Amino acid sequence: MLNRLKNAMATLAGDVPDYPASDRRPRGRLRGSNGGEIRGDHKRTDGDDRLPYSRPHFLHLSVDEVTASGDKTSRPIILPRDVTKVPWCAGYAEVINAGKSELNEDQARAERIILKNVLSKSSKINKLNDTKPVKEVTSSQTVGTESNVITSGCSNHDKGEAGTGSPAFNSDSSNEVEKAKETKQLNASTIGEEASDGKNGIHNEMNSNDKLEVIENEEDTRRKQEEEKFQEDDQVTMTYFGIFDGHAGYGAALMAAASLHDIITDNLLSIIDLLSSKKAKENSQSPVESTNSSSVGLYNCCICKCHNHQMMQSNRAPFAPGASVGGPVPSIDKTSNITAEELVIGAIEKSFSRMDRTIEDARRRHSDAVGGCTALTAIFFMGRLYIANAGDCRAVICRDGKAVPVSFDFTPETERKRIYMLANLFPHLLQNEFTDREFVRRPTRKDVGKKLLCREAWMSGWSLHTVKVEDLRVPVITGEGKRARLLSTIGVTRGFGDHNLRLYDSDIRIKPFLSSVPDVKVIDMNNSAYNENDVLVMASDGLWDVISSDHAAIVVQSSLSTAEISNPKRYTLAAQDLLLHARGMRQNQWKTIDDITVFVIPLYCYVSSN
Repeated sequence: MLNRLKNAMATLAGDVPDYPASDRRPRGRLRGSNGGEIRGDHKRTDGDDRLPYSRPHFLHLSVDEVTASGDKTSRPIILPRDVTKVPWCAGYAEVINAGKSELNEDQARAERIILKNVLSKSSKINKLNDTKPVKEVTSSQTVGTESNVITSGCSNHDKGEAGTGSPAFNSDSSNEVEKAKETKQLNASTIGEEASDGKNGIHNEMNSNDKLEVIENEEDTRRKQEEEKFQEDDQVTMTYFGIFDGHAGYGAALMAAASLHDIITDNLLSIIDLLSSKKAKENSQSPVESTNSSSVGLYNCCICKCHNHQMMQSNRAPFAPGASVGGPVPSIDKTSNITAEELVIGAIEKSFSRMDRTIEDARRRHSDAVGGCTALTAIFFMGRLYIANAGDCRAVICRDGKAVPVSFDFTPETERKRIYMLANLFPHLLQNEFTDREFVRRPTRKDVGKKLLCREAWMSGWSLHTVKVEDLRVPVITGEGKRARLLSTIGVTRGFGDHNLRLYDSDIRIKPFLSSVPDVKVIDMNNSAYNENDVLVMASDGLWDVISSDHAAIVVQSSLSTAEISNPKRYTLAAQDLLLHARGMRQNQWKTIDDITVFVIPLYCYVSSN
């Protein structure tokens, strides 16, 4: 209790402690500054691993400018000095709160990361072989020999894909390949002789050899074209935008802005060869096949496809010949059913989880590492746009003055089912302070023994329930709309941090009910025609608390229609207009007292560059 009081007093006094940095050091980027002061862009020399308070790197603000941006009386709108520092000259604007906290607890990040030489030469050969037409062979031994030749010189990861346990290429396998070719020519000769009853065998044999030479020439040409294509695709780029809305301090948002994009990059690099192989196979499919295997909007679930396949197989043959009901279940490899989109989604989900653990490690090392943040990221990668959201920030696509939501707000109300199920399955987390039943109104002592409409944790509808004494406890979720609270404490249910958050004057931990798992939406950028006025708007809840998604689309459309297409600041001006509408005065009061952060990202830039 005393420690919580000290922390509250420190916040009110405006103490600006450094926040622990993650253990990772991003490649090619400098982090840190001088001491614990508010800073611009400087390098730390005192050996401390904690991150001092700062604003987004692409703003390039000096120490004095960072201080001036925190004026809560005028609440100045901060814009990038040089819009070319933001990928695609995307628009960005921010404004500090009106006294909700001492500092701006929102953070943002924008990066264009080039993954160079991610495909090794052996990996290219392996992928070219995967897309190569299957040759007719006369011996299963020949198939094994060809596989050994292809996987020679590959890395362990490549060998695992092509076939684990294949022996390396040697002179013996080379001789087997020559024997296989001689066998194929001999078979062709034999077929020719049989077809002509032995009279024109020589003539037919020459025709067969000519056909083989034509096939091999066509194959060589195709392989050269594929090699040139892979050489052009050596540089895989990822364009990343992120907004992090902090609460109870700026630390978690600062750490996420500094590290999450690097964690995602590492996880994508670990599967880049597999991704390239998957994309090559998907691109080689016919339009009908690609439509069935890859969604245009949201990604397909491979579990559903596997389930349908298993159902079809079960209808044909419930049991294998000689198999018993109690026998061992055969192993099923689902690798071929997993799409490239699902691999990227998995990398993003894994990165969010790792980011949350990194913040938890920082809390263990430093006692002043408190607070949490929500996270919203937009990742343009391999022809797709991946929107990953964990919290109440929001992303919408604005086209022709209309808004298309591409994210889902996570609040206690929208996640009622998950939260009440957790409370029902793990009642010890509530410590007899809360109830996992939801009533149409808060029951009183006069209602004990009477029937009242109630909804159990596992229910979607309502039913009558006889009120008991334990039902008089506080509901797990209280309030409605923006006033809805989880365990009477916090208004968001997903994000990073909050590992030490507890109910006031209690030992009840809030973290078990929170989740860092993002909701990921996938948009196929190759199948949509975007123009210069089609944008993705990403913003913290400070904007969406004041204006709706549809209103934001109208504001953006109006702003872009009055700006010249050749003006590189047109998207920055659109972001500024959004903040002016949200920050404005109403009856001599600010419309919102919260921090506001906005990105306005032109979609056509990615389509044209991709």
